[in-house]
Amino acid sequence: MSTFDPLLTLKLSVQQALVGEVTDRLFGVTCGIDGKRVQIRAYFSGKVTPVDIERVSFLGGEVIADFPEQFKIEESTLSADDGEPETLDFWAFLKEKS
Repeated sequence: MSTFDPLLTLKLSVQQALVGEVTDRLFGVTCGIDGKRVQIRAYFSGKVTPVDIERVSFLGGEVIADFPEQFKIEESTLSADDGEPETLDFWAFLKEKS
């Protein structure tokens, strides 16, 4: 018998989905669970581009596929230049400041 742990599933899923999606502009990816809502927030260096948004959307699609259908995904693509990044439940990826 197994029990579904949404946070553990999210941690494993986002790490797998990030493979090949980390670019030099990606500053950090923080994730969280809020009820039946899976949250992914990606921060990029510089202005967010349509390609950045597409990458995060792809990441979200890969992640939500690992969850039961009652879960919904919420993706945010933000510039790290606009202020201090806010942490959700955990950082899946975070680049050190130089």
